[in-house]
Amino acid sequence: MPSTDIYNIIIYSFKTSLTYTLKLSIIVLFSMFIMNYIINTGIMKRVSEIILPITKHLNINALSMSSILTCLFSPTVGYSILAEGLKNNKLSEKEVIATSLANSFPSVISHTFTFFVPIVIPILGLTGLLFLFIRLGVAFTKTIIGIVYLNIISKNNNHNDHNNDSEDLQINNKNTNKNLKNSLYSTLKFSRKLIPIRVFCQLAI
Repeated sequence: MPSTDIYNIIIYSFKTSLTYTLKLSIIVLFSMFIMNYIINTGIMKRVSEIILPITKHLNINALSMSSILTCLFSPTVGYSILAEGLKNNKLSEKEVIATSLANSFPSVISHTFTFFVPIVIPILGLTGLLFLFIRLGVAFTKTIIGIVYLNIISKNNNHNDHNNDSEDLQINNKNTNKNLKNSLYSTLKFSRKLIPIRVFCQLAI
């Protein structure tokens, strides 16, 4: 193969990877910024208070429950909740693992109406429908396992942890400028890790 062709392939691959990475990064970073701002303004406290009766009954961390419910609408934001919860020591590593499993079914449900139904099934037909059912079945099983595991590892936790989490998440909700700066800083810090990794992965593929 001539060296010119190799050069063109490398340039094309780099451009494609960079374009895809930028598009994906915009979505991820915007979601991360919104999530950081929600936590900094104390909105998550009010969400935790609303779902507190459910989390008490299921003995599940309020942030884990928030992540599971959010994945029905936006898996990116749902997993951002876990990332922020772990970073701020509101969730243990075991709780993050268990919640990630529990997020499986809600995430697939979200993708069903945005990807599988409009794209996969029309292209693949019956094969696409079968693939969707298999994905839903596997994801549902993972979610049940995740919830059971989450319940088990939460049994030794103090029930007051829910209240403590809610109080800790309320961070100066009156200072909008400070919250915006903190949220932007956290997002930019995360972007320095995200973008190089995404570019490398796309080039490798």
